[in-house]
Amino acid sequence: MRRSWITTFGGIALAAILAPAPGQARSDQEQKQAERPSVDHGVQGSHDGGATKMPTMAPEFVSHAARDGKAEVEIGKLATSRAQSADVKQFAQRMVDDHGKANGELQSLAASKNIPVPTDVDAKHKTVMDRLGKLSGTDFDRAYMDAMVSDHDHAVAKFRAYSERGDDPDLKKWAEQTLPTLQAHERLAKETAAKVTGGKGDAR
Repeated sequence: MRRSWITTFGGIALAAILAPAPGQARSDQEQKQAERPSVDHGVQGSHDGGATKMPTMAPEFVSHAARDGKAEVEIGKLATSRAQSADVKQFAQRMVDDHGKANGELQSLAASKNIPVPTDVDAKHKTVMDRLGKLSGTDFDRAYMDAMVSDHDHAVAKFRAYSERGDDPDLKKWAEQTLPTLQAHERLAKETAAKVTGGKGDAR
């Protein structure tokens, strides 16, 4: 009986020695959790003191503006040699001059921001150029001016949108400064289109 009591007491003592101290199990668990790498699911800048967010609209705007501007110059050069109407030739030369100047400004501005600038004409304008290359006389004049009305309607909308909601301050300012020239082109395109179609052009 005495031996059984001693054995039982010894087992209790051994268990007490091996058991963790109060709070130790939770401390070990907390330590493991603290050592576990955290996963940041937030956006950049949410935990870095508010780092500056890189513009995302700017590259797309530059790409569209550069391709459209390049097309206006190339199609304008074609029109200066193929157009029959003096008004159309004059309009085309203005496109070459004004868009050539704007293209140079955009190239310099984009380069300062390391934004790539496409140098080729997009597929839509290549199709227009191919179609115009097969026309002559009044057919050419009407088709060219019709394309210019459409192009400048879209250009004005794009530049107005970026001048109001653009995410790069310098490009936004450039768009705002260039917009009046595009609006003047838009008005002149509709006036010239009306002349070559006998007053049936889009004079909105």
